[in-house]
Amino acid sequence: MVECGFITNASEAKYLNSVYGQEILASAIFRATRDVLKKNHPEICFDPPADPQLIATSNEPYYKVQIMSSIDSVATDILEFQKLEYPVECVKIEGSSIYKYKYYVGPFKDKSEAKKAQKDVQANGFGDAFLVLFPA
Repeated sequence: MVECGFITNASEAKYLNSVYGQEILASAIFRATRDVLKKNHPEICFDPPADPQLIATSNEPYYKVQIMSSIDSVATDILEFQKLEYPVECVKIEGSSIYKYKYYVGPFKDKSEAKKAQKDVQANGFGDAFLVLFPA
Protein backbone atom coordinates (compact mmCIF):
# COMPACT_ATOMS: atom_id res chain seq x y z
CA MET A 1 0.00 0.00 0.00
CA VAL A 2 1.27 3.45 -0.89
CA GLU A 3 0.03 6.64 0.70
CA CYS A 4 0.76 9.55 -1.60
CA GLY A 5 -0.97 12.32 0.33
CA PHE A 6 -4.19 13.37 1.96
CA ILE A 7 -7.16 14.66 -0.01
CA THR A 8 -8.36 16.38 3.17
CA ASN A 9 -5.36 18.73 2.89
CA ALA A 10 -6.26 21.32 0.23
CA SER A 11 -2.75 21.76 -1.21
CA GLU A 12 -2.11 17.99 -1.31
CA ALA A 13 -5.53 17.39 -2.87
CA LYS A 14 -4.75 19.92 -5.60
CA TYR A 15 -1.38 18.25 -6.29
CA LEU A 16 -2.89 14.73 -6.26
CA ASN A 17 -5.60 15.83 -8.68
CA SER A 18 -3.18 17.44 -11.16
CA VAL A 19 -1.76 15.59 -14.15
CA TYR A 20 1.72 16.74 -13.11
CA GLY A 21 1.31 15.39 -9.58
CA GLN A 22 -0.08 12.09 -10.82
CA GLU A 23 2.77 11.63 -13.29
CA ILE A 24 5.40 12.45 -10.64
CA LEU A 25 3.87 10.06 -8.10
CA ALA A 26 3.36 7.29 -10.64
CA SER A 27 6.97 7.65 -11.77
CA ALA A 28 8.24 7.54 -8.17
CA ILE A 29 6.17 4.43 -7.38
CA PHE A 30 7.39 2.75 -10.57
CA ARG A 31 11.05 3.55 -9.86
CA ALA A 32 10.83 2.33 -6.26
CA THR A 33 9.12 -0.90 -7.35
CA ARG A 34 11.66 -1.42 -10.12
CA ASP A 35 14.57 -0.86 -7.70
CA VAL A 36 13.20 -3.45 -5.27
CA LEU A 37 12.63 -5.92 -8.09
CA LYS A 38 16.12 -5.33 -9.51
CA LYS A 39 17.66 -5.89 -6.09
CA ASN A 40 15.66 -9.04 -5.28
CA HIS A 41 15.43 -10.46 -8.82
CA PRO A 42 18.56 -9.51 -10.80
CA GLU A 43 17.58 -11.93 -13.58
CA ILE A 44 14.72 -9.66 -14.70
CA CYS A 45 15.63 -7.41 -17.62
CA PHE A 46 14.04 -3.94 -17.54
CA ASP A 47 15.49 -2.73 -20.82
CA PRO A 48 12.86 -2.25 -23.52
CA PRO A 49 13.38 -4.24 -26.70
CA ALA A 50 15.28 -2.34 -29.35
CA ASP A 51 13.71 -1.40 -32.66
CA PRO A 52 16.43 -2.18 -35.24
CA GLN A 53 14.89 -0.03 -38.00
CA LEU A 54 14.84 3.13 -35.91
CA ILE A 55 18.21 2.60 -34.29
CA ALA A 56 19.73 2.18 -37.73
CA THR A 57 18.28 5.51 -38.90
CA SER A 58 18.23 7.65 -35.76
CA ASN A 59 20.18 8.21 -32.58
CA GLU A 60 17.22 9.93 -30.89
CA PRO A 61 14.98 8.45 -28.20
CA TYR A 62 11.42 7.66 -29.29
CA TYR A 63 8.09 6.61 -27.84
CA LYS A 64 5.70 3.78 -28.52
CA VAL A 65 2.30 3.13 -27.01
CA GLN A 66 2.05 -0.34 -25.48
CA ILE A 67 -1.53 -1.45 -25.93
CA MET A 68 -1.36 -4.92 -24.40
CA SER A 69 0.73 -7.97 -23.60
CA SER A 70 -0.21 -11.63 -23.89
CA ILE A 71 0.87 -15.12 -22.99
CA ASP A 72 0.18 -16.43 -26.50
CA SER A 73 0.73 -14.64 -29.78
CA VAL A 74 -2.22 -12.67 -31.17
CA ALA A 75 -2.44 -11.85 -34.87
CA THR A 76 -1.94 -8.15 -35.56
CA ASP A 77 -4.82 -8.10 -38.07
CA ILE A 78 -7.61 -8.97 -35.60
CA LEU A 79 -10.73 -6.81 -35.60
CA GLU A 80 -9.83 -5.04 -32.35
CA PHE A 81 -6.52 -3.86 -33.81
CA GLN A 82 -8.14 -2.89 -37.11
CA LYS A 83 -10.25 -0.32 -35.23
CA LEU A 84 -7.06 1.60 -34.43
CA GLU A 85 -5.67 4.34 -36.67
CA TYR A 86 -2.18 2.91 -36.29
CA PRO A 87 -0.47 -0.31 -37.37
CA VAL A 88 0.13 -2.70 -34.47
CA GLU A 89 3.54 -4.27 -33.91
CA CYS A 90 4.02 -7.50 -31.97
CA VAL A 91 7.33 -7.97 -30.14
CA LYS A 92 8.29 -11.34 -28.70
CA ILE A 93 9.94 -10.98 -25.29
CA GLU A 94 12.65 -13.34 -24.16
CA GLY A 95 12.89 -13.97 -20.44
CA SER A 96 11.09 -15.46 -17.49
CA SER A 97 7.89 -13.40 -17.64
CA ILE A 98 4.65 -15.29 -18.29
CA TYR A 99 3.77 -12.60 -20.86
CA LYS A 100 5.83 -13.37 -23.96
CA TYR A 101 4.33 -10.86 -26.41
CA LYS A 102 3.94 -7.09 -26.25
CA TYR A 103 1.88 -5.06 -28.70
CA TYR A 104 2.76 -1.49 -29.63
CA VAL A 105 1.72 1.34 -31.91
CA GLY A 106 4.30 3.86 -32.98
CA PRO A 107 7.10 4.91 -33.00
CA PHE A 108 6.69 8.60 -32.22
CA LYS A 109 9.58 11.05 -31.93
CA ASP A 110 7.52 13.58 -30.02
CA LYS A 111 5.95 12.83 -26.61
CA SER A 112 2.87 14.94 -27.34
CA GLU A 113 2.27 12.97 -30.53
CA ALA A 114 2.65 9.73 -28.57
CA LYS A 115 0.22 10.95 -25.89
CA LYS A 116 -2.34 11.77 -28.60
CA ALA A 117 -1.98 8.25 -29.98
CA GLN A 118 -2.30 6.85 -26.45
CA LYS A 119 -5.61 8.69 -25.96
CA ASP A 120 -6.88 7.48 -29.35
CA VAL A 121 -5.94 3.89 -28.53
CA GLN A 122 -7.53 4.11 -25.08
CA ALA A 123 -10.75 5.48 -26.60
CA ASN A 124 -10.83 2.50 -28.98
CA GLY A 125 -10.87 -0.27 -26.40
CA PHE A 126 -7.37 -0.38 -24.94
CA GLY A 127 -7.93 1.60 -21.74
CA ASP A 128 -4.71 0.40 -20.12
CA ALA A 129 -2.44 1.59 -22.95
CA PHE A 130 0.66 3.45 -21.79
CA LEU A 131 3.74 5.20 -23.19
CA VAL A 132 7.11 3.51 -23.37
CA LEU A 133 10.28 5.52 -23.95
CA PHE A 134 12.93 3.74 -25.99
CA PRO A 135 16.36 5.28 -25.41
CA ALA A 136 18.65 6.23 -28.30
